[in-house]
Amino acid sequence: MRVMVRAKEVCYSSHAINRLFKFHVPADCALKRRRDASKSLTMEQREALKSQLSIPGSEWVKHAKKGLPRWFKTERLFDIPRIWAEFWVHNVEPCSNT
Repeated sequence: MRVMVRAKEVCYSSHAINRLFKFHVPADCALKRRRDASKSLTMEQREALKSQLSIPGSEWVKHAKKGLPRWFKTERLFDIPRIWAEFWVHNVEPCSNT
């Protein structure tokens, strides 16, 4: 996509932007790969993760249609994980284009 900016033609294609900023675009999405890997966690691994990130007594709030639970409320997270979760949910996740 080319646009005139101050009497100059500027290319706004993804290839041109990546070349300008020297971004390396991976062949596959790391986020998708991690999400797929997280689906195979055992209940013991999930509980260990929950105990590291959230205050004691936090419960799983949504269960997968079949299998193991996957979510707990961000309001029950410790401060630093909660801040990162809020940032991720409101800024990164909605903008993911890969």
